[in-house]
Amino acid sequence: MSADGTEVAPLRLSASRITAGTIRLAVAGEVDLGTEDALRQALTRLMGDGGVSRLVVDFADVSFLDASGIAALLAGYRYAEGRGIHFAVVNCRPKPLRVFEILALDKLLVG
Repeated sequence: MSADGTEVAPLRLSASRITAGTIRLAVAGEVDLGTEDALRQALTRLMGDGGVSRLVVDFADVSFLDASGIAALLAGYRYAEGRGIHFAVVNCRPKPLRVFEILALDKLLVG
């Protein structure tokens, strides 16, 4: 529970290999100040394992995204770019997608 008494949705992360070089990270819950560090660490860990040429971040079950979540995704994107890894966020629900659109990051991150 948060300080204001509202229920906090935990962040759930689940990684799976799609093909030899492609990893899918399924993200569920809210990506915000309280959960962005877990996302950032998962992204870095998955891309640091070697043999990864593509990371697909599946947002099908993300209900909320704030600026700190965007910062974590941008850090992941930059990390991937520096290693020649294709990085894409897929299956965005309308509310998180709207955040990407407002910040003009939909073309950069959403694939």
